[in-house]
Amino acid sequence: MGTADGGDPGAAVTGASVPGAGAGASARLALLCWAAEQIGPVATPNGAGAVQGSLAPPAWVSARYRLCGWITGEDSAFGLSAGRVFYGWVLADGPAYVLVLRGTESAIEWLVDFDFPPRSGYRLGGEVESGFYGLYETLDFQPVGGAAGLLLAGVARLVGADPLAITGHSLGAAIATYATVELAEAGAHVSGRFIASPRPGDAGFADAFAARVTDAVDYHYAPDIVGDVPIGFGYSPLHCVETIPANLRVPDNPASNHHAVHYAWLLDPASLEVLPEWKRETVMAVLNPG
Repeated sequence: MGTADGGDPGAAVTGASVPGAGAGASARLALLCWAAEQIGPVATPNGAGAVQGSLAPPAWVSARYRLCGWITGEDSAFGLSAGRVFYGWVLADGPAYVLVLRGTESAIEWLVDFDFPPRSGYRLGGEVESGFYGLYETLDFQPVGGAAGLLLAGVARLVGADPLAITGHSLGAAIATYATVELAEAGAHVSGRFIASPRPGDAGFADAFAARVTDAVDYHYAPDIVGDVPIGFGYSPLHCVETIPANLRVPDNPASNHHAVHYAWLLDPASLEVLPEWKRETVMAVLNPG
């Protein structure tokens, strides 16, 4: 595992190399995850296009990225269902693309998080977590102006040979690992930047991921417990974990330690300049004095 330099509150974590370079680019991806979480699990029973006004990226995102389409998934666990809901976007950043997946935002999604038993016989090797992978299998991609279809086929058709950075926070990070390895297996030019991911599979899955994905970083803030679960069942972290040391400016509680915006600040404090002033002020008010 790599370790960030703890000398600076926002010290860069080594190893990040998404288009745009370094920890600053990874911090911007963390902010995109947070932006998707502000929309949350908006219901899309008739397709994302029917409620696209509710699913539009905020102005600070649209100022840099072009919306290519929406990602939706079926929220269900233990016999309960909330139907199909918004999970993220595919955005264009010049000649490159970004696939963004949000984290847990509803009670049913917490149940997905706690569906721990592993699913054996994963087709690329190893075992995967039942709840995370079960959700991943339901994901659709709906391009702007087009019809929804299976995530992998739709995204592969959109991006072609162009670079695609895949990112997610928390639950979204776990399912982003599956999208990354399966698109890599299909021949796409992918990189992965995972923010505060729980463990998506066992050591066999971690090996299968590493054999197919050469450009990935799984960021784990040391006090954040989410990166250490699920416990047991043979679950293992990916081989590309980069640990960010504890920082006294981040309040030591589960919510602050896991927050996507705090991850962005830890990676690159300057990344917050893209946010609206009210959000920057809110974040800085929460952080302890330096």
